[in-house]
Amino acid sequence: MRTRLFIPILIAAALASAVAKPIRAHHAIAMFDGRRVVEISGTITAFRWINPHAVFELDGRIEEESASAHWIVEMQAPNSMTEAGWSRTTLAVGDRVTVFAHPARDATPAHGANRVLYAGIILPGGLALGHTDDNR
Repeated sequence: MRTRLFIPILIAAALASAVAKPIRAHHAIAMFDGRRVVEISGTITAFRWINPHAVFELDGRIEEESASAHWIVEMQAPNSMTEAGWSRTTLAVGDRVTVFAHPARDATPAHGANRVLYAGIILPGGLALGHTDDNR
């Protein structure tokens, strides 16, 4: 009787571990180039203060380029961002900001937007959070 239960349990455990790896990999930062930082000036179009990581979007351009694009900026979890001076009211749609971010290793836009990893920001009033040219 025990042998009959052991095989299905072993198979279920193997399947669960196979599914868990891709889910965990989604939140890895390996897809971003941690050695490079791009400076994007633009206007906030969305801000989501959610777990597992906060996200904001903006329409803007990299300083040395002339073409504007849509950007999705991934951040850490809200509790980590709170410790760094952020709150759910730090950004509002329409705010003009300058973002410092690590670009994706694969620069191909996904779902119509360029993905970057947050490094720092200069807010409309001039307050700098994170790693920017003003507070490194």
